[in-house]
This record gives sequence, structure tokens and C-alpha cells, in this order.
Amino acid sequence: MSLETIFELEGQWAGNYKLWFSPTEPHLESETTAGIKRGVNFTCAKIAYDWVYEEKKQEGLIICAFNPNRELVRAAFFDSFHMANDFMECEGSARDGEINVMGSYTAPVGPSWYWRTILDAPDGAFRMRMFNIHPDGTEDIAVEAVYSRGE
Repeated sequence: MSLETIFELEGQWAGNYKLWFSPTEPHLESETTAGIKRGVNFTCAKIAYDWVYEEKKQEGLIICAFNPNRELVRAAFFDSFHMANDFMECEGSARDGEINVMGSYTAPVGPSWYWRTILDAPDGAFRMRMFNIHPDGTEDIAVEAVYSRGE
């Protein structure tokens, strides 16, 4: 997936949002919507999405930009649940049909943790997966949202 591919996904999407707090516990599910829009003269893509947790609407925003000279994707990740009142800077790549970016966040105690976001478009759908990465490098699925075209 590249930024051009995200531009092809521009529009409204609806789907299913799964949230894991622990890989050993069942996930929570809710409905979700997403809107993908190009921005700043086609130099970035904005992905705005929402879901519900404990009957309260949550919102997220990812802004992606691709630097073709460095083959680098940079993203800013904001949301009302994981990153309330702040944003996470992420960097990564766009290859093999996906955008894969990672950033870090400060844990309440101990070393920083990491957060990986993977965006892809399998079989005409739009999918967003997020992984929590422990300081030791272990990755756990945290979010999987799968969207189809909204009306």
C-alpha cells in the first residue's frame, strides 16, 4: 500500500472494531466508521475513525505522509482512548501492500513501550491493525478494524 493507494480508498467506510486489553482475554467489539480523505495538495492522507467503548463514543485520527526521496512514511496518531490529550509520532514504510508505522509512548513506570499500526486493503476492504509492543519486543494485538464501503 502506498499513499496513492490510500487516496484510492478515499470516502466513507463502516465495519467492525475489535479491542484487546490482553491476548489471553476475549476481545471487545463495536461498530466503527472511518473516513479517508486526501489533504494538503495530495501530500498526506487523513483517516478519521470512531468506535464505542462502554457506551461512550471514541474517536481517532491518523495523518500519514510519504517522503518518496527517503521511502519513509511518517504518521501522527491521535485518539480519545489510547493517546488522550497528546499524539504519537510514528515512522515506517509503505511496501508489500501495507503501510506499517511504529511510534513509542511513555509507560507510567519503566521503559517506553511501542505501538505499531498497519493499514492495508485486502479484497476491497480497508483494514487497520494496531499492536502493543512490550519493552522486550513482544507484540500483542490491540486493535483490528475491518471496513467495507459505507453508504
